[in-house]
Amino acid sequence: MNFDVRDESIEIMNVKGRMKNKKLSVEKLPDVILTEQPIELQFVSFSRDGFGHRSSFGHHWQLEFDFHVDTASSSILSKPHRHDYWEIIIADTGTLEMQIESSLYHLNRGDICILNRATRHAEHFQSGQTVIYVVLSMEYIASWPKDTNIAFGKPISQLFENGMNLPYYQNKDYIIAGPAKEKAYSSVLEIIQAMKEEFLNNLPGNRYLMKGLVYRLINTVTVSKAYTVDYCDMRAEDKFGLADSAKRIIDKNKRRTTLFELERALQYSGPYINRLFKEKYHCSIAEYNQSTCLQYMANQLLTTRKTVEEICHKIGYTNRTNLYRLFREKYGCSPREFRKNR
Repeated sequence: MNFDVRDESIEIMNVKGRMKNKKLSVEKLPDVILTEQPIELQFVSFSRDGFGHRSSFGHHWQLEFDFHVDTASSSILSKPHRHDYWEIIIADTGTLEMQIESSLYHLNRGDICILNRATRHAEHFQSGQTVIYVVLSMEYIASWPKDTNIAFGKPISQLFENGMNLPYYQNKDYIIAGPAKEKAYSSVLEIIQAMKEEFLNNLPGNRYLMKGLVYRLINTVTVSKAYTVDYCDMRAEDKFGLADSAKRIIDKNKRRTTLFELERALQYSGPYINRLFKEKYHCSIAEYNQSTCLQYMANQLLTTRKTVEEICHKIGYTNRTNLYRLFREKYGCSPREFRKNR
């Protein structure tokens, strides 16, 4: 989670910490986010009414601050971005919605995502949510001992090898892991807490101990079988992944969804998404969206007491005459007749 952004909707408050030449600014997220520390541990929490708190711990500086997001939904949708580092994202409380390249994920408590450098992604943070981040720079991974006893094993070793050796923009792989055992996430939290204490105490030898803790964290998630691991490489992505993601967005919205909205969410051109959608589902996005809106309207007519006008507003149709015509073509009667006769 990066708050080095200039965005008038985010107000930074109560800044404190141990910093060396660290300037806190607020600006729009760049396409590629850089790190100033070899390793960093971050805790980001969101309460109601748009208030939140972030704590960051690292070898070079430590920082914490409160913030407020001036949005109607009290949520943050980060701009799709890449990193120059590997990022371990841990969903602690709540469900974290993530867009990774052209795929959508929902991370529940204990679920973990490990992103390679250059893997484009965006997070949608909701109130009542806590997320933990571990940032690992190229400098940090390159400094690991070349010892047979320090071997990550696949698939995480593949993730690091690709990040170190492939051209930057070819790094589009990531890991999604979920707890396979009851106490798996408790073990992860114990390691995270130990890492935090090492940063806070800053005693001699803590950098060596920190590497051991990072190794233990990665081993727990990807090697020990405490977690189920799904390795994804978007270089070999099924071309219809975008079509699937567009469909999921439309199904979730349950309203008129424009190509422009899909472009912003998926970071691909609308015509390209629409062409893939037609190839897979044999109809255009507009046709599918219209059908889902009409189905939702019919369901609302049967299961709620909402007025036809309220339902029209909910699904985003301002031209009720046109909507009534489409509804009659699909169901053979007007919305009011449909409710009365069923």
